Amino acid sequence: MEFTSNRDPVVDVDAMLSPREIATRLAPDENVMVSFVQNPRCPDRERIARMWVLSNGSPGETRQSREDAERMRRAQAGIDMVMQAHGVSIAPAAQAP
Repeated sequence: MEFTSNRDPVVDVDAMLSPREIATRLAPDENVMVSFVQNPRCPDRERIARMWVLSNGSPGETRQSREDAERMRRAQAGIDMVMQAHGVSIAPAAQAP
């Protein structure tokens, strides 16, 4: 598994799972790219040659922060809908770039 920072952890795994299951378990919430090759000790099977953890967005942004932002956007849309239903004019929010 390869990270792109100065603090890259090295991961060495010895497991009895398929390579795809190992990749999914190692980084279940990450955006990853995996390179598979034929396993020389088991010709009918693959092994993971390399695994990269890719960026999910801007630095510091996590899946949780994106989910929180979406939750807040939906909550505000609900508030706006109720306010408009009661005749209160809502100014359009500025669009993010």
